[in-house]
Amino acid sequence: MKQKEELTNRERFVEWLTTFMARHRRWLVLGAITAAVAIVAVVVIFEVRDRRLEESLTRVERAEDRYEEWGAAEGDDRESIEAEIMSTLDDVISDYSRLYSAQRALFVRGRMHLEEERWEEAADDFRTLSERFPNSHLALIALSNKAVAWEQSGNLERALETYIDLSEERDARNPLRARALFSAGRLKEQLGDEDAAREHYNTLVSEYAESEWTKPARNRILVLETGIGKN
Repeated sequence: MKQKEELTNRERFVEWLTTFMARHRRWLVLGAITAAVAIVAVVVIFEVRDRRLEESLTRVERAEDRYEEWGAAEGDDRESIEAEIMSTLDDVISDYSRLYSAQRALFVRGRMHLEEERWEEAADDFRTLSERFPNSHLALIALSNKAVAWEQSGNLERALETYIDLSEERDARNPLRARALFSAGRLKEQLGDEDAAREHYNTLVSEYAESEWTKPARNRILVLETGIGKN
């Protein structure tokens, strides 16, 4: 009896489903077509993105290869290679601004500006990289290079600001924090704020006992406290 009742319920469900599909056949077909179109669109988007990424990376890698040649070149050859590299990097940064290739292009262009002592241009490239791609493995290195560029330009206030920004990145992925703390202390000294300098040095000593920057930080603390060896 129970088996017969279950069969009857199954038959009723099949009958209801058949009726429902017959009544709503048009909408079901349209829904299936819409879903298929959406799937195709997603596939196309990913394929286009993959092609764009591959193309942009190829261009950056070519520029990086030429960068090595540029480093060894002289005179007119160096200028010619630099113009070629810069043109490629400019295009990648402009055309693929949110892709990984743009990170690498900004980093290479920033390094070239550093080597040619174009400090403000270098600082701007490294700033753009660190702000546009804050989670990139290049972001912290870019911040450090930005600080170096500002310091080399003589703008100690901006260099100090950047070192402090770098020192405030406290997570484990920041191997540059100890150096940033020392550099912030050093610049604070140069700017005449010895109390703030001592604070940066003390933070470094307390948090990074094994760092290569700890000993010079201790030496600076001693100089500030005793005045011995102070310039």
